[in-house]
Amino acid sequence: MSKRGAIQVFVFGLALLIFISAATAFAANLEVAPSNLGQSNHGVSANQLKPSECTQNLTNIVRGAGVINGTTANDLIIGSSGDDTIEGNDGDDCILGGSGDDSLFGGNGADVCFGGSGTDVFYECETEFP
Repeated sequence: MSKRGAIQVFVFGLALLIFISAATAFAANLEVAPSNLGQSNHGVSANQLKPSECTQNLTNIVRGAGVINGTTANDLIIGSSGDDTIEGNDGDDCILGGSGDDSLFGGNGADVCFGGSGTDVFYECETEFP
């Protein structure tokens, strides 16, 4: 091999080494988000979450903050830590106001209302737990 060929091989090898080093440094900077491998989700029903004082068969979970409206079915309605206005509407509902100053409207049906901490006002609730 001539002196010129040896220099060309050396320069090519050096350029390749620099390219590989730069690519490796770039790849080392990338962060791979964690996966959910090994985790599982399990469905939970309204009847599994309801307090024992709620004896009705509940079919829906409704949650929110501020103004919350239930459905025409038997709902477990869960308020927030702030001030909520919760309307059960129809059905035999279990209403959990949470903390904050809540206004709980049971509506039609046999409704059980839990106020939580804060100053709560109950309307049309057949059973009340301040």
